[in-house]
Amino acid sequence: MEFNLDQLRELIAILNQTDIAELTLESGDLRLSIRKNETKAVAIESTPVALAPQPSPTTVAVSNLSSTPSVSVPPPLETSPAKKLIDITSPMVGTFYTAPAPDEPPFVEVGD
Repeated sequence: MEFNLDQLRELIAILNQTDIAELTLESGDLRLSIRKNETKAVAIESTPVALAPQPSPTTVAVSNLSSTPSVSVPPPLETSPAKKLIDITSPMVGTFYTAPAPDEPPFVEVGD
């Protein structure tokens, strides 16, 4: 049994219209397996939480607001990248080479 692209597309379309989640066809040396990636809804059960009693508001007397010292906030520092830096692109991050080439001596020896 052979499938062409149109037959495969039609089979996928039919599968999408049904509740079938997985389909496997086997014929001779051909094995076709199709699965749907469905997101399943998870039921979340919540229990009510008792709130702690709030303290009663207190009254604070404020007098002579004009004598409060003013606080000056310094302007934020402007950070600019250094102009003389060069980006170095690493081919593989986290790879350590003990020698510059497989047939070369190592950069350092144990105990150096």
